[in-house]
Amino acid sequence: MTIQEAQQLVDRWIKTYGVRYFSELTNLAILTE
Repeated sequence: MTIQEAQQLVDRWIKTYGVRYFSELTNLAILTE
């Protein structure tokens, strides 16, 4: 799997499950750094 394929997979995942869940994970990652 290339980086481009991975990005497309993530993009599709966000469109399917919603950005809100993803942004919560991102906020958690930022807080834990």
